[in-house]
Amino acid sequence: MENFIENYFIVIILELIKYCLVAVPLFFFYYIRYRKDFVANKIQSENISVKDIKKEIYNSTVVFSIISLLNCLILYTPLVNYTLIYRDISDYSIIWLLLSIPAGLLIHDTYFYWMHRLLHHKKLFRRAHIIHHQSTNPTPFASYSFHYLEAIVEGLIIPLLLFIIPLHPNAVYSFVVFSFIINVYGHLGYEIAPKWFRSSFLFNVLNTSTYHNLHHSHGYGNYGLYFRFWDKILGTENPEYIRLYDEIQDRRFIKNNQEYNQKYLLIRNKQLPQYIQMAIQKEYHQNTPTLSEFISDLENLLPTTSMPKDKLDKIRHYLATEEKDYHTFQSLMDLLFSVQRIPENEDLILLRNQLKF
Repeated sequence: MENFIENYFIVIILELIKYCLVAVPLFFFYYIRYRKDFVANKIQSENISVKDIKKEIYNSTVVFSIISLLNCLILYTPLVNYTLIYRDISDYSIIWLLLSIPAGLLIHDTYFYWMHRLLHHKKLFRRAHIIHHQSTNPTPFASYSFHYLEAIVEGLIIPLLLFIIPLHPNAVYSFVVFSFIINVYGHLGYEIAPKWFRSSFLFNVLNTSTYHNLHHSHGYGNYGLYFRFWDKILGTENPEYIRLYDEIQDRRFIKNNQEYNQKYLLIRNKQLPQYIQMAIQKEYHQNTPTLSEFISDLENLLPTTSMPKDKLDKIRHYLATEEKDYHTFQSLMDLLFSVQRIPENEDLILLRNQLKF
């Protein structure tokens, strides 16, 4: 019994180290240190509250203890003799050692999909899964933020795998690490997939951070953990996924990304005077009579601004005007400022007077 308790606490500590080595650095990198540099990567524009983060971390610590207990009940009790775990790699060859990891991920994805759909049943959702969905705009800390009942169901995957396929301890460790990294990426809140990913066959196979984020923001669809095929086969994939993914990637990979991030941040924070000042300083300091950059910025930023549909339609009407003269520019500014509830002031009047036409 003493050995079991000792191993149990060792496993909890290892889980905590894994959590701290993956979730904490990613949160610090994207949400604190380089937040302004990755504005275009952000999937949802809303800010995260400290209260939400604390809640996610607390829930995760509870989940650590439950999942660790389930694994220890199998690995450090006589039950291990009934599993297919093996110690000698030569028993199944190095090839199987490598293949057993993706095999485990495939089995886990299937298990997770059907478990996840079951948890979205009205009664089960209200009883347990709602805890995870309180993170409507998830962070890396939300990856383990579950109700304790859901943690039990989630944690059964390792015991299940040990009973159905031969697994070496190294394969188990690798599976656990890969699974957690992918899970954190799904809850990252930022899309970091490379540009080439969209045109590769992998895009139609693998999930992305945008994919799972849609599940949190909408509360349904996109139930898979690693792969898209179950959602595709059963028609549960969110139809907005590809459009949203492409929209985010377009923002990420346009020219002068750093400058775009700065402008987007100003728009998102309703700091339109600073944004217009920035546009003026860059485009009009040589009295160049053109609105091309300002218009281009607005066209790129329209999908990310929170405005009523009728206002967006009106702005798009202005953008479609063949002759984008000063009147068009002034009308756009009037409309944007009225929507964002920024009052007319001397600074705005001064900005307009700086334009040379």
